[in-house]
Amino acid sequence: MKTHNFWLQSLRSAFRWLLGGIVIIAAITLWVVDRPLAEPFPLSADAVLVVATESPTVEVSTQLADLLNTGAIPVAYLAGPNTEALVIELSRRGVSHDRLRILDDTDQLLSTAHTAGLRRLMIAAPFSHRLMFVRQAQTMGFAVAALDSGTAPTLSERVTAALLYWRMLLFWRAS
Repeated sequence: MKTHNFWLQSLRSAFRWLLGGIVIIAAITLWVVDRPLAEPFPLSADAVLVVATESPTVEVSTQLADLLNTGAIPVAYLAGPNTEALVIELSRRGVSHDRLRILDDTDQLLSTAHTAGLRRLMIAAPFSHRLMFVRQAQTMGFAVAALDSGTAPTLSERVTAALLYWRMLLFWRAS
């Protein structure tokens, strides 16, 4: 009976340590997700990479149109399920279609920018994807800034950002 209690107590102790470790890792990850991105906001960039996974907001589409129309950013690479809606919105705001490069998948954004020889990028992405794309771009040697809508992220966006960040850390390799 003593060995049975010993193993049961050992399992409980191991489970507590595992649970405590998971809680600590989750807390650190959520803290990292909430930290501001290190790069200052530039007045210009070689291109803007737009991750169109959500419907375009008025703030972001206005900022993108202003940057593209003034020539501060010469070209925008767009990818994601809501790319068409964003292209329509940008066209409505006077952005020339020849400044927009539409890609099939968001995974092509950074590799296309790398192939084009760009050095300074601006990332326009929903909060849930922003950290992942900025860190990947920094790992590839780009100078990066993030375009922000100015709205506070929800808890679900923070959790999604944390999960995508861990996916990037575990499975993504710089090419």
